[in-house]
Amino acid sequence: GILTEGSVEVASVVNNHVDDFGDEGYTDTVKSLENAGLLVGEDCVPVYFEKNGIKIGLVCCNLWGQWQLGFVEDALEEMADKCDYKIVFFHGGTEGRHMPDNYKIDACRELAESGLCDLIVGAHPHVLQPLEVVDGVPIMYSIGNFCFAGNNYPENKTVIFKANLTKNDDGSISAETKIVPCYVYTGDINSFQPAIITDEEDKQEILTMLSAPVDYIEETEPTTTTAPQTEAQTEEYITEETEEIFFEETEAPSEAYTEE
Repeated sequence: GILTEGSVEVASVVNNHVDDFGDEGYTDTVKSLENAGLLVGEDCVPVYFEKNGIKIGLVCCNLWGQWQLGFVEDALEEMADKCDYKIVFFHGGTEGRHMPDNYKIDACRELAESGLCDLIVGAHPHVLQPLEVVDGVPIMYSIGNFCFAGNNYPENKTVIFKANLTKNDDGSISAETKIVPCYVYTGDINSFQPAIITDEEDKQEILTMLSAPVDYIEETEPTTTTAPQTEAQTEEYITEETEEIFFEETEAPSEAYTEE
C-alpha cells in the first residue's frame, strides 16, 4: 500500500536478499505486490506496460558477471517486437564503490552497443555511480539508495533519475534524461524521508559525482567484495556479502547528463 500511495507501479524482486526467507518468503512477497496492484519484475522475465501510447518493456535482472549477459539478451530479444522502449534494471556490483566494477562497465557497454535496449539502470552498491551514454543509451551504473532502512547513517546523497519519453510522428521514440539531486534523509539521522536538494553546493557535489568519467579500476584497489564471475561464485558472494557502505568520492566532472 505504501508503494502504490507513492505512485510506484512496478517493483523488482531481483536482488541478493530475495531468498533470505526461502521459497515461501519469495512467493509471499510476489503475491503481496501483485495483490496491491503492482507489476512484479522477476529475474529476466519481461514486464510490459503502456503509458500515454508508448509501450515500455522492462527486464529486471542480476548482473554479477558478464556470464549473465546471455540471459538478459535472450529476454530483450523476446521483447524486440512487443514494445517501443526497452529498459534494463540490474542488481550487481561491489558495495560502497563510487566507480563501477570493471566487469560491470564491459557488460553494460556491451548491452548498449547491442542495440537491444534503450536505457540501463543499476542498483546494489548503495552509493551513486556515474552516468554515461554509450551509442545513445544512457547507463546509470548505480542509482544508490533512496528511501533506505538498512542503516542509520547511509551516505546522504541520492537522485531521482527521470527519463521523459516522446513518441514522434514517425513512430520513433526520443528520450531526455534528467537528474534531480536529493538527500536520502534530512536531520541528524536516517528518517526514511528523501528530500530534493535546494542547497547549490550540495547539489553540485552530486552532479559532479554523477558526471565523473567512467574508467576501469586498478586490480590492486581494495574493495569490500569481489564481483563473482561464475554462478558458483555468485552463490558465495550472496552468502558472505558485507554491508560496509561508507567511502569517499574523488571523481572529476564531465558532461554526461542534463540537470533539472
